[in-house]
Amino acid sequence: MFCEESERRHIGQAARLFSGTNTTMPKRIIAIVIMLCCSPYAAQAAATPGTTEIIQYVPTVPEKTVEGNCWTSSIAAYYSPSAWRCMVENSIYDPCLTAADGQTIVCGVPDDEFAIKLTEPLPEPDKTDVKPHPWRIELADGVICEPFTGTLPPIEETALYGCSDADNSALLEDLQQNDGGLWQARKVLIERKENAKEDELPFHITQETLVPIFKVWFAGDPAKDAK
Repeated sequence: MFCEESERRHIGQAARLFSGTNTTMPKRIIAIVIMLCCSPYAAQAAATPGTTEIIQYVPTVPEKTVEGNCWTSSIAAYYSPSAWRCMVENSIYDPCLTAADGQTIVCGVPDDEFAIKLTEPLPEPDKTDVKPHPWRIELADGVICEPFTGTLPPIEETALYGCSDADNSALLEDLQQNDGGLWQARKVLIERKENAKEDELPFHITQETLVPIFKVWFAGDPAKDAK
């Protein structure tokens, strides 16, 4: 998926959340990359006031090509057999998506896209039978949120999206989906616990708000969603 600059920002976000935690806790290194919007190939339901725009995203084949390796299925779009986790030099991109031609793998989606010239064959995609979750969310106020793809443990047994408005701002993954209507999410602020015990997570929710979602991006199927 994502730009190197944004990956560094989210690593810093996670690092600041965990800085100063109990030294007996294992270090949590979170690599996340950011996805920005819009490409000609996006099968989408048009948004109207009171509705959430749903985008099944399939990239075009970009002119730029960079050598890299996609060694496993995507974590950000774990439900999709056409989404990958790739590395170019020392930067991780997730998700990288299969383009409209059904063959080219495109990273940096959707704002800084480039094709991956694979140095090794793609592995077999992971077989999953799970409910899809978006790999990018835009809230009604313009804040962008993407899933953490490292080892950050869940809160309330729910995975997290890191958000762009603050280092400790996140969405809980249990989105309130309304078919044909407005989606909502639980937006939270996360703070470190002082003097957390060894068997405790070193952070907790300090504020929670139900917020409207403007757009959601899913990994589209090149066979049916490309136009």
